[in-house]
Amino acid sequence: MESILKELREQLNIEESNMFFYCPSCEFKYTFEEAMDYGFSCPGCGNMLQEFDNGELIKDLEGQIRFLKEELKINVPVLFLSSKSTEKDIYRALEAGAVDYVTKPFSLKILLQKTLNLIISTSDV
Repeated sequence: MESILKELREQLNIEESNMFFYCPSCEFKYTFEEAMDYGFSCPGCGNMLQEFDNGELIKDLEGQIRFLKEELKINVPVLFLSSKSTEKDIYRALEAGAVDYVTKPFSLKILLQKTLNLIISTSDV
C-alpha cells in the first residue's frame, strides 16, 4: 500500500502544480505547456482545447490519500502459515510485514500459543 500511496501523492503533486487543457472529443488531457506546443488545438482531431478544471480530481486524490493513510495506521498483525520453508520465502513474508512465520508440518499447540501471544501483544487491554 505504501507504493500506491506514493503514486497517489505524486499524481496529486502533478495535478496541483499544473494547469491542464483537454479535448472534449478525444478526451485527452494536456498540460499547459503541451497545449501551448499544439497551439491549443488537439493533435488528434484538431478541435480547440478547453481548460480542464481538476478541482474534483484533486479532492478525490486527497480523499484516497487520507483513506490509505488511515488504513496504514491500522496495525493488523499477520502470521504466515506455509509449506514453503526456504530462507527466501520466509524473508519475503517478513519483509512484506509478517510478524511471524510458521512452516508445515507444525505443532497445533505451538501455533495456538503463537496466535495467542500475537493477540495479546496487539490488544489495547
